[in-house]
Amino acid sequence: MNSIGQIGIRCFLLAAAISVLAVSCGENGTDSRVAFTPGVYKGIYRVVNDWQGPNEEIKVDTVTYTFIRPDTFRMVVAAEDKERKFCDVSGTYVFTGDSLFVTEEFTYPQICNPDEIPEAHYGYTTDSRDVIFRTVTTPFYREIRLWVK
Repeated sequence: MNSIGQIGIRCFLLAAAISVLAVSCGENGTDSRVAFTPGVYKGIYRVVNDWQGPNEEIKVDTVTYTFIRPDTFRMVVAAEDKERKFCDVSGTYVFTGDSLFVTEEFTYPQICNPDEIPEAHYGYTTDSRDVIFRTVTTPFYREIRLWVK
């Protein structure tokens, strides 16, 4: 085989090796996403009143979320949060693959603002660590964030 043929084969093998390396790094890189599945999650519940307005008020609590098939939803505020901002809630959920709908059926007997319960229709997003459900219903922004990793 002449030197031009050997150079061509070497270039082909080098290009193939780079392609394999690029694909395998993409699969295991930092951009891998998490996905929602029913289960028990620690996370936060965030409500912003007067969303993007002059009197914006942000409330956040650490919570435990439980999603049980086929449709049971629970949100329990963490015991270590001494100043509880939200009520514990039981209800139902429907996850459609790109959104979450939560319906409140029972609020435990804590003092809380009924406008801030998580009953709403949420858009679904993820990042490399968390599952995030967000919604804006005037004047409230609500976020259910599940810590997956």
